[in-house]
Amino acid sequence: MYTLWMNKAHWNIGKLNKGKHLSQSVREKISRSIKQGFADGRKVWNESKHLSEETKKKISQAKMGSISWNVGIPRTEEEKKKISLARKGKPAWNKGVKRTEQEKQKMSLGAKRMWEKRRKKMSSG
Repeated sequence: MYTLWMNKAHWNIGKLNKGKHLSQSVREKISRSIKQGFADGRKVWNESKHLSEETKKKISQAKMGSISWNVGIPRTEEEKKKISLARKGKPAWNKGVKRTEQEKQKMSLGAKRMWEKRRKKMSSG
C-alpha cells in the first residue's frame, strides 16, 4: 500500500514540476542521492530482466496501429539545417551492410509488388 501511494505521489509531484527548472544546488543533491543509492550495490529495477516471447508478442499487438508521438509534427527549417550539418561527412547507417541472397530476393519481390500496385492504380485512376 505504501509503495502504491509513493508511486502515485511521485507521479503527481512530477506533473506539478513539469517545465520547471531545478537550481544547481538541488541538481547536485539529487545526483549525490542517486550515486549513494547505487554505491551500496543496488541495481536499476529492470537490469538483467528479460521479457518472455509471449510478453513481447502482447506488447507488439498492443502497439500495432498506434501512431508514433512525433508523427505530423513538422520540423522547422532551422532544425532541418542542424540535422543536415550534423550528418555531413558520415556514411549512411546501412553503408557496407552485406545482404544474403535470400534478403536480396525478398527485397526484389517487395519492390515488384509495390510497382505492380502503382501500375494498377495509375491505369485505373
